[in-house]
Amino acid sequence: MTIDELRALIRECADQMRALVTAAESDETRDDGALTEPEAADFATLERWIEQADEKIKRLEAIDVAAERGGVPPEPSAPNINRNVDPFDMSQIRFNAPGSEIRAQAVTAIESMQAPDAVRSKLTDVIERNDTRRGDLARHALVTGSPVYREAFRAMLAGEALTAEQNASVGEARAAIGTGTGFTAPITIDPTVLHIGDGSSNPYRQVANVRTVINGQDSVNTLASAAFSFDAEGAEVSDDTPADSTVTIPVHKAQGSVLYTLESAQDFVGLEADLIEAISMGKDDAEATIFTTGSGTGNNPEGVVTALAGSASEVDTATTATFVLGDVYALRNALPPRYRPNASWVAEQAIYSDIRQFDTAGGAGLWTTLGNGDPDQLIGKSAYEASAMDNDSTNSGDEILIYGDFYRGFRIVDRIGLTVEPFMHTGTTANLPNGTKGLFCYWRVGSGVTNVNALRMLQVAA
Repeated sequence: MTIDELRALIRECADQMRALVTAAESDETRDDGALTEPEAADFATLERWIEQADEKIKRLEAIDVAAERGGVPPEPSAPNINRNVDPFDMSQIRFNAPGSEIRAQAVTAIESMQAPDAVRSKLTDVIERNDTRRGDLARHALVTGSPVYREAFRAMLAGEALTAEQNASVGEARAAIGTGTGFTAPITIDPTVLHIGDGSSNPYRQVANVRTVINGQDSVNTLASAAFSFDAEGAEVSDDTPADSTVTIPVHKAQGSVLYTLESAQDFVGLEADLIEAISMGKDDAEATIFTTGSGTGNNPEGVVTALAGSASEVDTATTATFVLGDVYALRNALPPRYRPNASWVAEQAIYSDIRQFDTAGGAGLWTTLGNGDPDQLIGKSAYEASAMDNDSTNSGDEILIYGDFYRGFRIVDRIGLTVEPFMHTGTTANLPNGTKGLFCYWRVGSGVTNVNALRMLQVAA
């Protein structure tokens, strides 16, 4: 950069610093007009850029003076204004940098992580698909994925005092996604991002449209098909604008606790693996039920069975308290053609066992036998197990089988960031410490049916 360009950069940074201060002082909700934590960080970054640019100007002017005297010193290296030496260093990001620039740095940082390939691949995929325009998810990955933050998290588990650098990284993490006083789980073990506990008992994350958000809800705009027609030459076209509706899916808090010993906290590598398993499996079990039968009221997400019950998408078996092969085909035929290509089945394992017993001719009744695919297939479509669904095919009123395009009909919304807060030693019967501490864990998630036409559910007729 030339001296003029550097001076222009200084003026631009100074203008932005003044704008931050002016906005804070004019904000009536702030009694003292103080900068927020993110604003203060931006102010410090701008101040550092001014210092770097000013130093560069002095060195360039020294070169000009030396040149006039006949001796030109070697060109000094440019100040590190936009150079990512440490891929996790948030100070390397330009003030008001676009989300694409922040994502690029996050992807580079993820590649440098000491984590399994599957974890790095998942993190990259989540950021590239679900990040906001401002790069909020990318910032979250940079803050909570850094070695400094991971070491701060380990120190918290062990009950050790944090260094100034570690405290700063914790503050950045809290400011990034608003976690209050808690510790956000490092992104390498965060089940709101990785979903490591996914399994056959909770298939919804494999088939639904899963979104990751930074705020408290996700809005889905749904459009009906435009009613086009073939008209005569010169005929006036009709208004074929499809109906527009918006479905809002709020996120709700779920919580639990995990205990660990002081010895395991000292060996963070082993504890980290245990935490991944314990938190992810517990989260998965809770969501398996709520995604199926959640009421959608109060602090409960809406489950797919609850949303479809009593709607036009519910199909009764042909005979009271009876489930036969014909009911499987009737449910399949009830799904509109546009949703059939990506359709799949969801049921409890006992229902699949009943269906398997329908097949007495080695596949003739079901075209493709259960067990022929990975996952198992039923009439050529993937069949997933949902442990929270009804499993008695002779009990009138039970909803036993769902068929449809879950990606277009059912959405799961994760607010990124599982938060943990430590609590003190758990006591024995004598109220004395026993070397065991605990983590209070909470996260926020929502779910709901966004298009009932994309799904069909079989109910045992009464």
